[in-house]
Amino acid sequence: MEAAQFSWDRALELGEQYGFRNAQVSVVAPTGTIGLLMDCDTTGIEPDFSLVKFKKLAGGGYLRIINQSVPMALRQLGYSEAQINEIVTYALGTGDLSRCPHLEVLKNKLSSESYSKLTQAIKTAFDIRFVVTPWVLGEEVCQGAFGITPEQLANPQFDLMTHLGISPEQVEEANEFIFGCMTLEGAPHLKEEHYPIFDCANKCGKKGKRFLPFQAHIEMMAAAQPFISGAISKTINMTAEATIQDVKEAYTFLGRK
Repeated sequence: MEAAQFSWDRALELGEQYGFRNAQVSVVAPTGTIGLLMDCDTTGIEPDFSLVKFKKLAGGGYLRIINQSVPMALRQLGYSEAQINEIVTYALGTGDLSRCPHLEVLKNKLSSESYSKLTQAIKTAFDIRFVVTPWVLGEEVCQGAFGITPEQLANPQFDLMTHLGISPEQVEEANEFIFGCMTLEGAPHLKEEHYPIFDCANKCGKKGKRFLPFQAHIEMMAAAQPFISGAISKTINMTAEATIQDVKEAYTFLGRK
């Protein structure tokens, strides 16, 4: 606190001596995209949106962004390297198509070029069903390798995974193996008492249930505001189930406290 006070007292002193280029001594600017380019796990006064995020790119496709602070935090909590590897793999998956259960048919029937195309597509995907498709492999490959007819390819209900005999349950197993559960809840070795350390702004993955309530966002802003002369650019995340009353409470929360 003393360091923060000194820093901004000094900023004010220099501003009074030499003038200000902006209307405020300090603000927390909107740094979402900039923060990602700087490899920051979080941006500004902001909890991580989720442990694994997908950013849609202007040129098409998605960028898969993974929180890099998790292993560091786990080491600080006293977990062994072997335990950390298992926890991280549970959350992020292996990214390894070649060892994935139930998908051996792809390696057996596809050429090395087509198989390599799938491997590359996995890097920006979050579900194997968006990768093993005629649009990724190409119609000629599907017809030649898997014996799919043009009529089947023209059918909007056609599902390549089902055609290959892969059940929905097997698809989910493959997804968890390649892409992980995208949450630390339920991870091997991780103690439940440590779950809150990894809470994000939203529920993480299909299995995640925990998330930071919007009140926590506001309290964090309140803690930082005395050291900032201007505004804070900050998203207060709410669930899809949020009501009008919840929004009203977000505006009146600190006033009531």
